[in-house]
Amino acid sequence: MNENSIPRCLRNWAIFGLILVTGSTMLPGAEKIFLKDMAGEPGWPPVGVWQKKEIVFEAEKSYENPYKQVEVWVDLKGPGFEKRCYGFWDGGKTFKVRIMATAAGNWSWRSGSNQRDSGLNGKTGTFSARDLSESEKEANPNLRGMIKASANGHAFEYADGTPFFLLGDTWWSAGTFRYPWYDDDRQRAIAHGAGFKDYVRLRKKVDIEHLRDCRKTST
Repeated sequence: MNENSIPRCLRNWAIFGLILVTGSTMLPGAEKIFLKDMAGEPGWPPVGVWQKKEIVFEAEKSYENPYKQVEVWVDLKGPGFEKRCYGFWDGGKTFKVRIMATAAGNWSWRSGSNQRDSGLNGKTGTFSARDLSESEKEANPNLRGMIKASANGHAFEYADGTPFFLLGDTWWSAGTFRYPWYDDDRQRAIAHGAGFKDYVRLRKKVDIEHLRDCRKTST
């Protein structure tokens, strides 16, 4: 099966399920940083390693199709790390970039884009990251870091070496009327009328970490 054979809406739903189950979009303790709130500030308050931060940019210009026209990023530097992290358009003139520290120490970033836009380019920031306590990691295992293959290639583990057991579920009919989408976050009973988010919450309750829809929609 080719990823391109799956409609974008179904891929997005599956990704949303993964995010909602794992909590990987914004971890507890993560912060949204608006540039207009940072005037005069030397940096952000200390954060934990692997805790995500969301930087919010407001473009000065308007774009006919910002989804296609604009690429925004920050160049992130820290202990043993120097990479470009890309962001996304979030409606209107708002663009966001999500970053996190992979090690304790001092970090800095500088923004840029493929447009001549003072709202997106040349913004800077600094922050420090601290090692998290074991109790903090137990409360949220995602704070143990990214998931990777073990040294022998036979299993998964978090960045700190803690074993990760992948438990998933396949929803063959996720893109059908059986899993209706509701824009609100109201919880509905698992019965007729329950929505996609309600079934994701149910899977999360039994410790399922990821969901997928494997239907092949074209040949």
